[in-house]
Amino acid sequence: MKTPLKSYGYTLPALAFLIGLFLGAIIMRTADTREDAKAKMVQPTVAFLLHDGTNTRTWNGVTVNEGESIADIIDRIANIEHIELSWKNSGRTRELISLSDKASTDKTWHCYVNGALISLPLGRFYPKKGDIITMIYGAQ
Repeated sequence: MKTPLKSYGYTLPALAFLIGLFLGAIIMRTADTREDAKAKMVQPTVAFLLHDGTNTRTWNGVTVNEGESIADIIDRIANIEHIELSWKNSGRTRELISLSDKASTDKTWHCYVNGALISLPLGRFYPKKGDIITMIYGAQ
């Protein structure tokens, strides 16, 4: 009389090997999918509006790079569009003094995100995907 395991001969080890191979392929495919998803992540974008008291300029779909503040975005747009600007202080505590040739003692630049005035320095505010950033030049 044959024992159940001996009757299968090489079938069980071969079956175990194929199952292991299949599970390994699934695990590797899951790892690849995660890496692909990371690589394909879309960078967040914001809309940026600049109203200097006379004219309004709008930039839609402005890419926000990782760790980039509103001040960094303003610097980038000003550089690309050849808009003159100057800052008071540096780094994260920057305060916008002049942008688009607008500077005076009785007016200042105000920054609104999604309609709300922000109280943080522009170098400390990090926008999120879909934010609408509006810079308005007006009374202090």
